[in-house]
Amino acid sequence: MTAILPFVTMERPNKNIQRKMTWATYLAWTFVFLGFVCGIWGACQFDWTGDKGANLALLGSFLQGAVASLWSLGGLLLIYATFLAQKQQLLQQDEELEDQKKQFELQQESIRRQNFERSYFHLLNLHNQVVNDIWWGESPETGTTGRAALKDVYERLKRQFLDAGKGQEEVLVESESFVNQVYLTFYVEVQDLLGHYFRTLYHLFKFVDSSEVGDKRRYTSLVRAQLSSHELALLHYSGISFYGRKRFKPLIEKYGLLENMDIHMLLSPEHGKFYEKTAYE
Repeated sequence: MTAILPFVTMERPNKNIQRKMTWATYLAWTFVFLGFVCGIWGACQFDWTGDKGANLALLGSFLQGAVASLWSLGGLLLIYATFLAQKQQLLQQDEELEDQKKQFELQQESIRRQNFERSYFHLLNLHNQVVNDIWWGESPETGTTGRAALKDVYERLKRQFLDAGKGQEEVLVESESFVNQVYLTFYVEVQDLLGHYFRTLYHLFKFVDSSEVGDKRRYTSLVRAQLSSHELALLHYSGISFYGRKRFKPLIEKYGLLENMDIHMLLSPEHGKFYEKTAYE
């Protein structure tokens, strides 16, 4: 629809002006021709044998009244046709300027997208490098790296949650305040490992959110697709914690960052209620 509108709005006035200009020019030359015909007819009716002075006066009056009127009308129509031609030229210039403006806007949009994607993929590579550099374990021989390390970190959180929940009422264990308390205790122990990870991940999503690119969901989905099930589970609990509640949680709900998360990865099925439904869509 947007591609048709410029043609409709610009092409139709040009056709109307061209039609009016053609008719005005045609009528103008018609009146000029009629003026010549009237002049010739008046000259033929001139009495060359009588009082030439009186007859010439009558002929002059006739030519002034009939021929001059027809030529004046023809001249007026020619002026009108010239005005229409100038108007058509101005419309064509406006159309060319509009096309140039659209081309410029497309070029600027292309440049903005290229600059955005250059920075976006740089941040994405940086995040992947952070993931690859993660190490977890008690010794170099038994330690794990990368996403395998994040899996072990999540298992550590799961054990701490189960230990903290022993002997507690089910309502308390399923509450957000209890989960936050357990997560904060856990986070203090792994802050050096997860702090850098979640900061780079947050700034990557924040960069997309604050950009002017149109299809933001496309870029956030690309990042989300690279997160493992254990990463999504850690993101779930980090988002509702003191560290992520104000800044990261709104982005999680806005872009459905938990859409691919396995609900069975949660420490309790009731913990899914900590987010709006949009976080899982």
